[in-house]
Amino acid sequence: MSKLKNKTSNLTEEIYAPFSIMRPGGNDTCLVEGLYRESEIRQRINKEIQDVYSNVEQVGFISSSNETPELLMAGGEFCGNATRSAAWELLKGVKGEELHMISSGVESGKKLNAGIDFEGQGWAEMPIYNNFESVQKLSHNMYLVKMSGITHIIYYNDSIDEENINQELLKAQTLDILKKYNLLNEPAAGVMYTKSIDNKFLIFPVVRVRDINTLFYETGCGSGTTALGLVEVRKQKKEVQGLEVIQPSGMHIKVDVDANNKEFIGAKIYGPVQKIKTGTYIENGRINYILEKLESIKDIENNNNDGLINLYKDIFSAPPYYESFESDYVKDLFKSYITNGHVILAKTKNKVIGFSAVVPISENLEVMNAVSNHIDCSNAWYMSDLGVAPQYRRNLIAKKMVLERIKYVPRGSIIIMRTSVDNIASQSIYRSLGFNDLKEVYQDVESKRTDGSVKTDRRIFLYKINK
Repeated sequence: MSKLKNKTSNLTEEIYAPFSIMRPGGNDTCLVEGLYRESEIRQRINKEIQDVYSNVEQVGFISSSNETPELLMAGGEFCGNATRSAAWELLKGVKGEELHMISSGVESGKKLNAGIDFEGQGWAEMPIYNNFESVQKLSHNMYLVKMSGITHIIYYNDSIDEENINQELLKAQTLDILKKYNLLNEPAAGVMYTKSIDNKFLIFPVVRVRDINTLFYETGCGSGTTALGLVEVRKQKKEVQGLEVIQPSGMHIKVDVDANNKEFIGAKIYGPVQKIKTGTYIENGRINYILEKLESIKDIENNNNDGLINLYKDIFSAPPYYESFESDYVKDLFKSYITNGHVILAKTKNKVIGFSAVVPISENLEVMNAVSNHIDCSNAWYMSDLGVAPQYRRNLIAKKMVLERIKYVPRGSIIIMRTSVDNIASQSIYRSLGFNDLKEVYQDVESKRTDGSVKTDRRIFLYKINK
């Protein structure tokens, strides 16, 4: 992970922030590279990312540039799942490694231990209070649990029908409960609706974060799992180890709570963590958008619903190409790109506004045959399709997509691109990035046009060495 300097609050300054979307216990969490101390910037990035990725339940900002790694949540709250995800990301998934990190919402100066166990599970120490008074009984089935940075109510209710959860009803009920117990002004507070079954627990978490005004029915909650563990220690009057708590995602998070007869000693959560997506958030004063790297063929199907296939057809039906493509052809084309190379999309608010791909040159025999007498094709990659929706052009999106896909080309490789002799805009982008003409190499390409005719147009080639 590259290191970024903290940004200022100058809204005209470009923000270029790589991110990863993690799945800790199903609780999808976006980790943005770089610490943005200004809450207005964090809140804006949080909103833009959640607009594009409705599955993301919280956004955190991480940095390993200082001596101590740090996680800063969008609302300044504490998040256990984000903490163990940050450790997993910063340690690059290496089993048996751990670190000491600062997490927002935790009392100043306190560092938490977090890491990856030898089974590959992400774990994190939780910022609990040692005194038993941090757990208060509210009624026969409700307990208040105070932790550093977040407060939870554990609400035991075995009558919950887990097959027919009404999320909106739970959220409304949560607000009523938080209001009743004066928790609406807490930085973060939630209600963990809890059901016991077969010596395990199921939780149905609803969490509110004050400063970014969010209320989520979460697919997983690490701090809520910890709160349940603390309550169980008080109820059972003994420490708990490996208490398995099934999250709404169906995945589990386990919790250990060490205690004696006087106080809590410590707590940690652990369970599976996956990285499911990577991308980059960009804003330049004119437009905010996301560059997303597609990870699987399934992503092609998903993004087809967001207009990828139609965007491709619309762009290439316009000048200078006037080409006509069937939807199935375009879909198969992108499946091939993602299977053999890399696909980058530009997106804003669940809408695809641009696309690009890069593949080994051997995946396009037509191009390889045209340049094989001029370059070493054993070490060459081909910059395939590139397009931006007309209304989003002149925002440097195409140039950013070119730079993004170059990141996935091995160093020392030759990068080739082909474009129409009439596509001056495309040529300008690549030349500005150090591409040079492959002199006296041309290719006449025959294609079906939008009027049904078949015509030929001339293409030129540009290249550079990826240093």
